[in-house]
Amino acid sequence: GDITGVTVAGDGSIWALYRGERHWTSGSFRQDNTMSNSTRIPENVVMQLHADTGQTITAWGAGQFSMPHMITVDKEGAVYVADVGRHQVLKFSPSGKLLLALGQEMKPGLSNNHLCKPTQVAVALDGTIFVSDGYCNSRIVKFGADGQYLGEAKVPHMASGATAVVHSVLLDECTDTVLVAAREAGKVHAFRASNLVYKQTYDLPMRVWALQMGPYGKALALTWEVHKDAMIVEVGSGEGRAAWVVPGLQQRYPHDVALTAAPTALTGAAERLFALLVAPVCGPPGCGPLLKYVLVPVDYQLPKNFDGGSKGEGIVSKVSPVMPAGWRELRWGRPAFILVPAAVLGLGVTLAARQALRN
Repeated sequence: GDITGVTVAGDGSIWALYRGERHWTSGSFRQDNTMSNSTRIPENVVMQLHADTGQTITAWGAGQFSMPHMITVDKEGAVYVADVGRHQVLKFSPSGKLLLALGQEMKPGLSNNHLCKPTQVAVALDGTIFVSDGYCNSRIVKFGADGQYLGEAKVPHMASGATAVVHSVLLDECTDTVLVAAREAGKVHAFRASNLVYKQTYDLPMRVWALQMGPYGKALALTWEVHKDAMIVEVGSGEGRAAWVVPGLQQRYPHDVALTAAPTALTGAAERLFALLVAPVCGPPGCGPLLKYVLVPVDYQLPKNFDGGSKGEGIVSKVSPVMPAGWRELRWGRPAFILVPAAVLGLGVTLAARQALRN
């Protein structure tokens, strides 16, 4: 089955969303955005995993979700799931008790108390909730910690008739900024978090699937086009933005991304490297587990018995006694390369390929 969302909690544990045997196909939704199959996913959907071993700590959510999309954990440990099938954002305790529901169950709409295929949530330290809404409404909606509607902003710069999926949201409270990813447009829009006033737009080289705060205070975007290498790109202005190719994802439909500490089997108890977790959505029969990369600085010397890629190339490593099974090396430095115009990268895809993109 597909793992569609991944995030890291304050305690370092990994939380992931698993759709089981439920796959998003062209027939999953009717023209009015209601689901063709109203049954709930019978398997556990929400999983908490040990960061080093990947072992399951807890799993819950059987019979509660229709088409879970992305997952968020706030500073108190509460778990938020955006379910595009239910047209709701659901807040749970870490053990799976439902605490809050935003939107009307199975009823898409555009109002203060309706959502339509919401995609993700960002939560402020005071509990304020920002929802990227989503596949239908192309807006960001702000709610209080108690679920009270506080305001919204329409995503700008969308051509008439163009698809405007707001696929991810990221909050940077240090700069009073909320970022939203306009996937098909290849743009990240910045709003003032306090009042949702539009600030500016950043153009990126490919479709933008997920946003993540980087290790040094810079927002990062997971970008990808079918048959192309995925890239992690710094969100910002100018030609000096850093970017890194993430290998092995050309046909894996990377959907969400998270940063965490690399496994101690590689770094030991000393200062740990960063790890990149990618949730792929391949469609039937699914992609299997999370894809895991160790981010290795360009000047970092790996142990002698590690057989991996050379500097700056991000080549998929071979499994060794040092690198745990399933992990890959991705060189992380400034710059791995400088962004070049999209036309130079040859990022165009055919209409048929675009229609094949997963959700």
